[in-house]
Amino acid sequence: MQTEQDAENGIAANNNTVFTLQQQLFNRSYLGFIFINRQQTGESDFETEQEDFNRVVGLDYNLASKNNQWTGRTYWHQSFSPTQLDDNYSAGFRLQHNSRKHTAIYNTNRIGGGFQSDLGFIRRTDILKQFFRYGHRFWLDSKSLRSIELSQAVFYVDKPKSDGLVTDRSISTRAEITFNNQAEFRVNYNRNYTYLTSEFNPLGKDDAVALPENSGYLYNDLELNYRSDFSKAVNYRIQANYGDFFNGKKRSLRTEVSFRVQPRFTGSIRVNYDKITFPAPYTSGELWLIGPKLDFTFSKSVFWNTFIQYSSQSENFGINSRLQWRFAPLSDFYLVYNDNYFASTNFAPKVRSLTFKLTYWLSI
Repeated sequence: MQTEQDAENGIAANNNTVFTLQQQLFNRSYLGFIFINRQQTGESDFETEQEDFNRVVGLDYNLASKNNQWTGRTYWHQSFSPTQLDDNYSAGFRLQHNSRKHTAIYNTNRIGGGFQSDLGFIRRTDILKQFFRYGHRFWLDSKSLRSIELSQAVFYVDKPKSDGLVTDRSISTRAEITFNNQAEFRVNYNRNYTYLTSEFNPLGKDDAVALPENSGYLYNDLELNYRSDFSKAVNYRIQANYGDFFNGKKRSLRTEVSFRVQPRFTGSIRVNYDKITFPAPYTSGELWLIGPKLDFTFSKSVFWNTFIQYSSQSENFGINSRLQWRFAPLSDFYLVYNDNYFASTNFAPKVRSLTFKLTYWLSI
């Protein structure tokens, strides 16, 4: 993809490339190769902070056993740029086992402080993440209950180049009940620790008093989650959280109702509400997120879906509508309309676009 320069924001013209290869191994596993490249093109008559190029080369192996009891992934990505930094890699390993009575998963990721991927999204660098979870499932001889699973999980993040500073730690205890009608009920108790390396504004408001940097918080919360029988034409999910939140309190309610009229229509509406209370002088407030979604199937080859979302945190009202025409096997034409408004200023338009995309599958 070739992008033109944006002189107003100091962005030069670039050529962007993503190239991948995959080779199947054994029954369901595969070995993958990826090459990502951003190369500045042309001459710019303005100063830009962007380097001439950024490249990432990587290998990954995805494991899936024949009986699906073992799944996993391991990868290594290396980045390259003109001002090459040390510790410029990202690597990870994940292994999961799932049998009738036992579930276990271990996951670790290391993102070096010098790793850079301009065409990707990296929240943080110079971190080591570790996660382990074990669960034991009890099968019941009951007319209404199918199984009960008890599990324990541990998660933490530290910064190896900062004397092993732990920035995140969570210990979670879970009990999950599965009903014979496919409904589920889950209880989670979480004990969390967070160390803020920069100031944090949970409400996202410009005039809010943020939590200070270089401060640590230990806090606990309880989560209740229920999902109804998803095979029904109308089904729902509800989640409630209550407990500490950094040095304050948080009450959360998340609901989603889905409905379908086979074979033409499916729809859902999601509503999230958070009430966050902090001691003075930090800012308390409420957050809302409302998101309806509609999907229409006109035929076996023409589909239309629309997603609408309102967020009080970003003060944004957005519409994303996509028409898809599958004109050949694995080949599609997409027409996408995207519209965003400032919800706090009489719905003034923010960004509006009309985009099309064409994909065609070459059978060789």
